[in-house]
Amino acid sequence: LFRSDVIKELRKIVGGDAPIKSARGKGYRLRSDVPVTDAAGPSVYQSDQLKAIALDRMNVFTRQSLLSSIEKYEEALRLGPDAEAYANLALSYVNQGHTGFCLDVPQRSIPKARALLAEALRHYPKFSSAFAIRGLTYAIYENDWTKADADLRRAFELNVDDEFAHMVSAHLDVARQRFDSGIEHARRAAQLDWRTPMTIFTVPWMLVLSGQADEALRECEAALKLFDPFAVGHIVCGYAWDALGVPLKAIEEYEKSIEIADFAEAYGSLGHAYAKAGDARAAEECLRKLREVEPLAYVPAYCDALVYVGLGETDKALDALETAHSQKCEWLTFLNVDPRWTPLRGDPRFAALVRRVGLSTG
Repeated sequence: LFRSDVIKELRKIVGGDAPIKSARGKGYRLRSDVPVTDAAGPSVYQSDQLKAIALDRMNVFTRQSLLSSIEKYEEALRLGPDAEAYANLALSYVNQGHTGFCLDVPQRSIPKARALLAEALRHYPKFSSAFAIRGLTYAIYENDWTKADADLRRAFELNVDDEFAHMVSAHLDVARQRFDSGIEHARRAAQLDWRTPMTIFTVPWMLVLSGQADEALRECEAALKLFDPFAVGHIVCGYAWDALGVPLKAIEEYEKSIEIADFAEAYGSLGHAYAKAGDARAAEECLRKLREVEPLAYVPAYCDALVYVGLGETDKALDALETAHSQKCEWLTFLNVDPRWTPLRGDPRFAALVRRVGLSTG
């Protein structure tokens, strides 16, 4: 609409010839005693700029871009409550403690995310995304699947097309071997959030975990044509090659990922692939390189376990997984479905760990 059309419609609402004034980027004033900036909020335009920058940084998906995104979302929220900023900042806080980023320990990052979500729900009691992200934290931090499911049900009651709810449901359903519904949720999230690379690559990732590595590889390679360079895309492609029993191709993908962003998990997966390819020395070198990644708040024992299981060192792998549990590693939720843990599944210690994560061993 042209400005004249907007004013014409506003006159229908307020009636008569009351003066209507505007301020660029702020809005329109319908009463002479209310300043334009007070009516529309003094920070609307600046907040939108900050959120756009933050989302752009968030989607680059490196450690530095995540920190930049957090800084901008925090700045946006200092200007006033904003639902979008609350959701994305809370998810970024979760990712700070994530095994892939390791920028903070989950014992700090998850409570920080929870506090922010509580603030969001005070301002927006029916904010579906806040329930979805809180549900994720219940599953990955306390392994409380009942609370996680309750929050996801509430999220879908409020908004059947909440992309965060579909994304979280994809992870939690696949983790519990509900593969069809998990893939369905992942695909719906990708339809709703088609501009976010991490959302798109969640589909092939969940396909790998569901035992459909061939299809995962096809979808991953198609997505890389759209979003490369994207480090996590190459990691997921590596997962698919690893699951297909082609470790040399997996190695190529993990090394491409590290060239883009040296995620700790990429070194763990690379070490696993080298071990499966019969190169024990290169696998052990990945353990050393993992400890040189900077800046990490902690070295994820989950990554050590990947290398050890590839080398056939069962006790060391199980020791590392138990340490990962004490580190609150969120990827332990995939113990039952990640094909790389297959050699451990008959071990009583592994079964006990699966139960501690709240999953069935049947």
